Amino acid sequence: MQKEASSDVVVLGAGPAGLAAAWQAAARGHSVTLLERGRDVGGMAASFTVDGIGVDHGSHRLHPATSPRVLAALRDLLGDDLQTRPRNGRLHLYDRWVGFPLSPGELARAVPPGAVTRIARDTLTVPLRRRDPGPYPSGSYASVLAASLGPELYEAMYAPYAVKLWGLPGTEIDAEQARVRVTADTPWKLASRVLRQRRGNRTGGRTGARPRPGREFHYPRRGFGQIVDALADAATASGVDLRCASPVTRIDTTGDAAVVTTADGASLRTGRVLSTLPLPVLARQVSPATPAAALADAEALGFRALLLVYVGHAGARWTP
Repeated sequence: MQKEASSDVVVLGAGPAGLAAAWQAAARGHSVTLLERGRDVGGMAASFTVDGIGVDHGSHRLHPATSPRVLAALRDLLGDDLQTRPRNGRLHLYDRWVGFPLSPGELARAVPPGAVTRIARDTLTVPLRRRDPGPYPSGSYASVLAASLGPELYEAMYAPYAVKLWGLPGTEIDAEQARVRVTADTPWKLASRVLRQRRGNRTGGRTGARPRPGREFHYPRRGFGQIVDALADAATASGVDLRCASPVTRIDTTGDAAVVTTADGASLRTGRVLSTLPLPVLARQVSPATPAAALADAEALGFRALLLVYVGHAGARWTP
């Protein structure tokens, strides 16, 4: 049986959040042990190489609205390798593909006259809808956006977005997600954003200008995994005891300190456990046991998968 060790802080999971938490705790003078079940750090935020090019396990980018403190820390770690890139998205709207961020010209061609009439009607009746959410369940993502944007814009833009992102209709998603995810939540705000996009296209980008949310994003030169690699280096340099291939089997909080046990029988006594584990996994491992109702709710959580296919192109550059 292995001897029990101790650490001020034990962090579970060496993804970006776990690595950053361990690094910051160690930088503040705490002894920190970081446990990761995989053989490498990063999880779905890591990168790998295809034909000599770094590609990602997951679909990731850093939005310009990311906390300034987080961006500043990453810039300190990555320097010029943290690039700002233009966003070239596509949106399926009224059976047509349009560029995203939206432009007035494409919108004018994509939105049929009948829809324009309905959008105008919805814009004028906003005060009435705020008192009555109509067919949308009160307190839902759908009710909040349908009330502020109108049913026409909600059904055309944000109802499909909910299904794409969460795999659920907007009627089954909490209103908080609408407040967090959607900033252009009225027709006026949406129109203002489209017009700002048009002005930005006319004037062009300015070197050193503040990134405009929606039009640009941040991304490391060698793939998103460059972030977790830099965080891992910073964490270990600060004294973090990083243990990969160390899945956690039990977290006992019945005594005066928590005891974390790993699959190889090692135990760590600690005053604080910071977990980034999926909730169903964490709920099964803690002691005292998770209440049956909470455990059932955790087990019922659904997780969506994304398959990325990378194809090597032997010719010249395919896109800008």
